[in-house]
Amino acid sequence: NQVSPVQESTAATDWAQVSAGSHISCAVKTDGRLFCWGGDSSGQIGNGATTGNQVSPVQEATNATDWMSVSVGSDHACALKVDGRLFCWGSNESNRLGVGNLFSFYDTPTQETTGATD
Repeated sequence: NQVSPVQESTAATDWAQVSAGSHISCAVKTDGRLFCWGGDSSGQIGNGATTGNQVSPVQEATNATDWMSVSVGSDHACALKVDGRLFCWGSNESNRLGVGNLFSFYDTPTQETTGATD
């Protein structure tokens, strides 16, 4: 247990937005790249693999540079792109990702089914 704040392992100074959940944390950098770290039992890191715990920030699988914000749940995350599109990944229990099927998890950012941008 950590009783006082500690900087994340990369010591970067260009983070723009962050969200922390029960098992993972994700953050968007000022250049629009998205990184996650923590537990990865259901693909919630978004890097295309379920490789267990990630102790340092890992960039999501698409290497996109147009992420605007991210929000993290218990075992999943959703993020907005600058053009308004919504992507989610991680556990799809109760169809929480909005991707239109019942696959148990997605390990890369997947656009929700409406494809809406407004």
